[in-house]
Amino acid sequence: MKLVAFYQDTPLTHGEYAEHAKRLRAECKAVGMPASIVKRSYGDDYLAITRGKPKFMLEQLDKHGENLVYVDVDSTILKAWDYPQTDVIGWAAKPNGRPYGHVHYLPNTHSTREFLRAWIDILAYWEGGDHSALWLAVKRTGVTWMPLENIGTRVRFGISTNQGTREAKAHLDSIGWTRIVQERLGS
Repeated sequence: MKLVAFYQDTPLTHGEYAEHAKRLRAECKAVGMPASIVKRSYGDDYLAITRGKPKFMLEQLDKHGENLVYVDVDSTILKAWDYPQTDVIGWAAKPNGRPYGHVHYLPNTHSTREFLRAWIDILAYWEGGDHSALWLAVKRTGVTWMPLENIGTRVRFGISTNQGTREAKAHLDSIGWTRIVQERLGS
């Protein structure tokens, strides 16, 4: 099983995500986790980039032909992936039971590919980011999924969920995310 991630910087991020990619590669190597962490271009702003996640996941399943773990590039790897490999998609779950879009276990199956295609189709017209569209894709496809228990012992999510609310908002403001969401949603 391989860990996959992508990164893309914008003029507002000043190479931050390239640095995250270097660190993530080193963490994977340190814990003995095979990884493919690559540069991609999915748009000109943060929101467009996040909507590239399912396209990237599908591309990587096709390329590697094995079960994968996707993490956002600003995540921190604490130890090698030791969940049992199953044919059921898995991801970290919020307290309300809905999925986080930061970490995904992707079995190399037809149903995983069908789910990713549905998520991609939803994002083609979606005004928001990947997380809310992920839940809609789950509901529309009826995909069976499992919450990844004790995910915090293996992966720490990126700044938007690790830092306090004030720090997370400041970071999202600095990379233009808040402005883009407000513009797109007319807020």
